[in-house]
Amino acid sequence: AEYMGETVRLIDITGKMASGTLPKPQLKGLFQSTLKRASAVGAVAISAAGIGFWFLYNERRKKIYADYEAWHTDEQVQKEFERMKKFGVFRCITPKHIKIEKLLLERKARQEAEASSS
Repeated sequence: AEYMGETVRLIDITGKMASGTLPKPQLKGLFQSTLKRASAVGAVAISAAGIGFWFLYNERRKKIYADYEAWHTDEQVQKEFERMKKFGVFRCITPKHIKIEKLLLERKARQEAEASSS
């Protein structure tokens, strides 16, 4: 190969003589060719990220919401409410058996009070 008018021997990295001449660098259309390759790689990366997000996040959330809605049917909520009411979780709502016991005690107290006054 010639360099500044002199013949130069080309040696590659391994120390052997290089065959042929060096390829000329691409000067025209370099930006366009780089842009094509970068946009193709970007489109593939964005598509992979979107598909990954869809399957790893959205599908999992859909399943969680479906399980939640399946458990929270009207019957299940009513059963849970009755169970909580039975255990006295709500102060303003007393269970039926406690109401009946209170009524019986009040009636008995009234009857005793009437019997003692007469």
